[in-house]
Amino acid sequence: MNWLEMLQQIFQVCIIPLLGVLTTYLVMFIKNKSAALQEQTDNELYKKYIALLDETITKCVIATN
Repeated sequence: MNWLEMLQQIFQVCIIPLLGVLTTYLVMFIKNKSAALQEQTDNELYKKYIALLDETITKCVIATN
């Protein structure tokens, strides 16, 4: 077994599953920041656009993963 094969196996076994975990934390972080921004404002239009942005980013991150 050469080094290239070993690195490929490490990538497949360790790094790829780790991306799923990181995606989960990224989505939770985006949701928390969105909720915090919505609490800080009284403007309904601003809240609407924050919610749309949150939803769009979350869907894109999940689809990319």
